[in-house]
Amino acid sequence: MIEGKNILFISNWSWEGAGEEAVIMEMLAGANNIVWVSPFGSLNGNLLPDFKQVRVNLTIYRPGLNFIPLPALWRINDWRRLTQVIMFLLEKDFAPDLVWLGDPLARRFAGHFKRKEVPVIYYGSPEGTKVPRGEEEALAEAVDMLILSDRSQYTSFADSGKAELVEASDIFIENGEPYKKREPHKTGAGKEQKTTEADAEREKKLEEMFMDDLQERLQRICKMIEGILSQ
Repeated sequence: MIEGKNILFISNWSWEGAGEEAVIMEMLAGANNIVWVSPFGSLNGNLLPDFKQVRVNLTIYRPGLNFIPLPALWRINDWRRLTQVIMFLLEKDFAPDLVWLGDPLARRFAGHFKRKEVPVIYYGSPEGTKVPRGEEEALAEAVDMLILSDRSQYTSFADSGKAELVEASDIFIENGEPYKKREPHKTGAGKEQKTTEADAEREKKLEEMFMDDLQERLQRICKMIEGILSQ
């Protein structure tokens, strides 16, 4: 595992809505200092930029409300978010050793920190936002390494010379069919019945399988990153 590094993670998910990427950052925070950068929020969220520490060595930075949420202006919004983050990092005296992109369109972050000779990687998680068609070449040029968990996405970047495949195990398959979480039964009054012991055990086993698979993938990812950091 990576140890003793300042890692800046650029997400296109809020911390509350994140899945695998949040688990990865929590695991890395055991031995590293992490700043998670969320995307701009909605009217239901924070209006102004703020931050909170969710655990030791893991801080969430929220840029606040996006006052110009037009898809055509994503480049301008990316610049606005970068400017806010730079000011926050200066205030907290946080100098990244690694910039980790979870947002495939956050190329302005990549460009800024690469000019400062900070390594930049992109990781495409199984449940993350896929790289938009037509953006593959620009993303490959912007980062030092692309780590992809989806084989079809990996194929799109194979010729870049920067792509690595760390494929997630297909653990949510039962009897050849995709696993779907069972919906709770309803009573006439619409109340949920308690999950049976068998269902609870099944869910627990799936969670253990997921965590074992993620731990193995993260170890492989960290070895790749260590190679970049040692250059």
